[in-house]
Amino acid sequence: MLGTPIIRTHGPLNLIGITDRQVFGERSTAADQWGAFGARAHEIPHALPDSYGVCRQPADGSTGFIYLVAQQVTTIDQVPAGMTTDQIQARPYAVFTHNGDVSTIDATCAAIDEDWRPHTDLQIDTDCDLILIEHYGPLFNPVTLSGDIEIWVPLIG
Repeated sequence: MLGTPIIRTHGPLNLIGITDRQVFGERSTAADQWGAFGARAHEIPHALPDSYGVCRQPADGSTGFIYLVAQQVTTIDQVPAGMTTDQIQARPYAVFTHNGDVSTIDATCAAIDEDWRPHTDLQIDTDCDLILIEHYGPLFNPVTLSGDIEIWVPLIG
């Protein structure tokens, strides 16, 4: 069951990771992306403990989303070959707790989209390309794909 979100400001975030195009509801390809990232995460310099999954609208307007699996870093001045960066400015988010592993995260995202979004009085920022951010806290393991997970929905503010 989806709980009530907490409103928190997060950022700015400097991220380094692996980007790929994903299709909603096809978590097997996202799991493969996390596996590839987990095998290379040790290459990222200046890494902080938290990992992120950043979902953005494709610039070309096509279906699906651009998914960045990343590690937060103090600086993005050294990027390993084959990895990309993202810098996310500070902003408010509606923060939901996801109880479970990555295999069930689609159900939480669907509940946010179908149950919470249509009924909230909060101002969701639909003008930016940022769909949502998955935050993987210190108990998340990028190899086993389990641990504490939050879903951040960008708000206007």
